[in-house]
This record gives sequence, C-alpha cells and structure tokens, in this order.
Amino acid sequence: MSETNDIDTAARHVVDGHRIVDRQRRLVDRLIAHGHDASDARYTLDLFTRTLAIFEDHLRELLAARRYVQRSRLG
Repeated sequence: MSETNDIDTAARHVVDGHRIVDRQRRLVDRLIAHGHDASDARYTLDLFTRTLAIFEDHLRELLAARRYVQRSRLG
C-alpha cells in the first residue's frame, strides 16, 4: 500500500470513528433522558472514544512521517 493510500485510509478511519462516537453519545443521552440504565452504552462509548484516539494518533504519525520524508528530500 502506498503512503498516500495509508493516509487516506487512516483519515477515513478517523472520520468514521467520529461518526460512531457521535452516534453512541447520542444513544447514551437518549437512554439517560428516558430513565434507562446507560452503563453498558457508556462503557461502549468509552471504548469507541479510546479507539478513535488511537486512529487519530496513527493519522498524525503518518502525516509526520510524510513531512519528515519530504523535508529530507529537500536536503
């Protein structure tokens, strides 16, 4: 896989991750608003949030590596 494809894939993971976290956050809010136990949904939200942070870190690392390679090529 090329560097650009890796970055594109990582960026899609971040976008999808934000969408999933937002949806789960809304679910937690609805459960609470309707008086339901939201502990499992909160736990899942925490897992999704931590996974999103990993995706974001990975994207930042890929972008930093690309910048490093570009700078080293310039001399």
